[in-house]
Amino acid sequence: MFDHAALSPANEVYTPGSTVTFSAVGADKSGGPAPLPDGTYWSVASGYGTIDSGTGRFTSNGTEGDVTVCLNSGAEVVGQTTITIADPVLLYLTQLCEATRSLDLVELGVSPRGIIALSRMARACAIVRDRDYVTPEDVQEVFVDVCAHRLILKPQARIESMTAEALLHEVMESVAPPALGTHARR
Repeated sequence: MFDHAALSPANEVYTPGSTVTFSAVGADKSGGPAPLPDGTYWSVASGYGTIDSGTGRFTSNGTEGDVTVCLNSGAEVVGQTTITIADPVLLYLTQLCEATRSLDLVELGVSPRGIIALSRMARACAIVRDRDYVTPEDVQEVFVDVCAHRLILKPQARIESMTAEALLHEVMESVAPPALGTHARR
């Protein structure tokens, strides 16, 4: 007997202007499969776009933030999930900094304050280039200079003659920059 719906995607991040198709699987009280009730429909509980009530296809309106999508049966919400709409360049610089925290030779990676500093320097780089938007190239240009002194390396790094700068270059090679269309540049 149907109890609730499990929705996907959940807790994923998408760029402004994205289109996302949600799906639902019915579950009984024990979590086993159960058919969805007839007449279910999709709705957006928190804005940032529109959803086709029949197909679950969400289209972002370009605004950044958390989007809560619901599957309804009559007046009852039977399933709910949340995704985040965020700036692709901000996501990229955050991914770069977070990647420093999982390096084997790093004791302490770039902190949230380091992410803020990197964001500010990337903006400054864009301004110097007479642009009012930041590109992944701006982030890459200042990443090593902003973040090298923020890493605390393990003793093994010194034994292997590895520098913070070299590790940050490895991070840049491992994290793919976003491909931007003209609509994503601000």
